[in-house]
Amino acid sequence: MIIVLGVALANMIILTQANKNHPEGTKYPWLIFIFEEVVFLVALSFWSYVRATEPSIRGLEKFMDYGFVNSILRSNFFPPLDMWLTKSPDYTGGYFINYYYYGHYINAFLTKLSGIDSTITYNLMIATLFAFTFSLSFSLGGNLINFFLRNLKKPDKESSYFLGIFTVIAGLLAAFIVTFGGNLHTIYVFTSGYPNEKPQPVWELSVGYHPDRYWYPNATRFIPFTIHEFPIYSFVVADLHGHVSDIPMVFLLLAILLHVTTSKSNDELNGKNKNKGEIQDVKNNTSGVISEFENHTSISLPIIILLGLLTAIMYMTNAWDGLIYLILSALVIFYKNLRRIAYNPQISVFKACYKTFSALLFLIFFFLVFGLPFFLSFIPFASSIGVLCAPKALIGKSVLGKILFEEGKCQKSDFYMLALLWGFFYINVIGFITMIVIPKIKSITNSIQKPPQTKALNSFRQNRLITILRDMNEIDVFVSILIFISTLLLVFPEFFYLKDIYPAHYRANTMFKLGYQAFMMLGICSAYIVIRLKNEFPGRFKDISYVFYRSIFILA
Repeated sequence: MIIVLGVALANMIILTQANKNHPEGTKYPWLIFIFEEVVFLVALSFWSYVRATEPSIRGLEKFMDYGFVNSILRSNFFPPLDMWLTKSPDYTGGYFINYYYYGHYINAFLTKLSGIDSTITYNLMIATLFAFTFSLSFSLGGNLINFFLRNLKKPDKESSYFLGIFTVIAGLLAAFIVTFGGNLHTIYVFTSGYPNEKPQPVWELSVGYHPDRYWYPNATRFIPFTIHEFPIYSFVVADLHGHVSDIPMVFLLLAILLHVTTSKSNDELNGKNKNKGEIQDVKNNTSGVISEFENHTSISLPIIILLGLLTAIMYMTNAWDGLIYLILSALVIFYKNLRRIAYNPQISVFKACYKTFSALLFLIFFFLVFGLPFFLSFIPFASSIGVLCAPKALIGKSVLGKILFEEGKCQKSDFYMLALLWGFFYINVIGFITMIVIPKIKSITNSIQKPPQTKALNSFRQNRLITILRDMNEIDVFVSILIFISTLLLVFPEFFYLKDIYPAHYRANTMFKLGYQAFMMLGICSAYIVIRLKNEFPGRFKDISYVFYRSIFILA
């Protein structure tokens, strides 16, 4: 506690001194910083109390996670030894831990640092991850709406007050959706229910309020032979698995990608008055190796290094996440490079693709460098990709041994099941697309005119995609990218599965790992969309579609 208070005091002093040196209007919002720390502390205290009511480490996979932590604590080297089949002079046939154990390592590290027994730090780690989930989703959700509103109008003293209010509301909404949210499966509380692992459509059951018949884990096992968990379930069952340990890294990376999205390139800052070449402009702001690097990638070297480090940590914590967020990072970088075309006639679509490809190569390079010690000893569980419901002509065949067409692998999800699991989020997504994205795109395309400028620039400006990316609000585009990636993650298990160690539940892990990330991203997006639509339709009955949307949102 003394260390925490000391760090907090030091941060307050640094912020105070920094504010003195900043001009008016650019000072750090230290009040929101303090508020976020209070949010974290309250969330930490709350879930510590919850875990204190039932701190036992038993059931499900808690003992395995606890064993990993203790094995790391006992180990003098890495990879740590397996806790059951330990390699030793008496048993040379033992094994190392072949698992993505970085989250367990963090728990073990904090255990040694604090000197507290691992039986206690296990539960404290669960509470800490809960607090990070709540506070970081609060920060990200609040920043999304804050950036959007600041782009509309430079805030004065009066509007800054309302800006702060909307920021806090959006942040709290995001925090509650991501941390406490679930799905619409709870509608079964108002039915006669169904036997475990034998789901039935709602309309086939009799109506009635029967909470005693409702078993909450069914919300995470609704689609047969699959798993579709969400954070609050993870915190309730208190398994210290990789998908939970990785949540802070996920939100940190999303925050960095938000920074990349909202940061202005030299081309954007110079805008229409840009007369000098791209390389010369970059050199005016940077020099040496960094200048050359940014010239080939358009992304700063420190950002690429940080993204490489975070994706490597994600892979070591929960392997799927590293791959998911490498793809998301590539999409955000590609968007930034495409957007630059509208501001610099020297950049072509080919050059934007080249810069994106270069940035991705460096990103993968740093990903491999930072993760190399782990990669050398880790054998992935998934060996290949299977195709669901493969054509008979392809059964038993494969492509390079990595794309499989197996017989009898044809599990599919009923539409009503997908609607109950993800319907809440896609109510918001549909509202966002129909009331924000489509009208904005129509407005942009209808206003496109030939500018009285060079022929080369005209060819760029007349490209509808580039013009849309230029004129669309950056936060709307960022949210659209998150929605796009999340949708891909949810659609993928309906056509493919990663072949792992589970024979009957062969797409369970695929749906579980991908859906978990989609849940968090869609939760953040939903909070933004609610406030965004409120700004778009300020009048209570101004637009009947918005009234309908709000009614559905409240009911959901």
